[in-house]
This record gives sequence, structure tokens and C-alpha cells, in this order.
Amino acid sequence: MNPLTWTTDTATAPAKLNRGSVPIEFNHVDPQLADAKVHNGLVWVHPPGKPLGYVRLLLPGQAELRRSFHLVDYGLYYLSIRRNAVARVQAWQRQNP
Repeated sequence: MNPLTWTTDTATAPAKLNRGSVPIEFNHVDPQLADAKVHNGLVWVHPPGKPLGYVRLLLPGQAELRRSFHLVDYGLYYLSIRRNAVARVQAWQRQNP
């Protein structure tokens, strides 16, 4: 699921759709930092322009999966995920008064 468009298509969602990223220190918000694309069931992202606070892991295995943002995957899309969660709760509350 693309955390910027909430679809499973393979189109790249530009960083301008990202409401805000939060680094691992959780001490500020970086708006429009990361794009997102679903590829083979995984979310792919171009490395952010501000890498400080957005740690990548070096993983064994497939070369294209070796540089992972798994430690900060929620942080990269924090405000977008938060907004989606609020919208889902409000929709549920409307249907279940």
C-alpha cells in the first residue's frame, strides 16, 4: 500500500504529497521529504535529500533490497499515516454511532 496515495498501483507518488516526515529522533517535521512507489509488494523510496535522522540499514540478500529504510519507514510518512488513521476512525464512527 502506498502511504501517500493509499492505493496499490505502481505509480510513483511524488514527495509533494507527503504531509511530513519525522526523523528517528522525533524532534521535528520535514515536509515533502520522501516519495513512495509500490514495487512487487514493497514500498520503494528515493533517498531523502536530508538523510540526517533517516537511517538506512545494510541488509544481506537481494542487491536491490540491501539498503533499507525499515528503521524509519513509519517516520518517512508519519503525518500522512496519522491523517489516514484519523480519517479511518472518523469513517468508522460515522457508520457506528
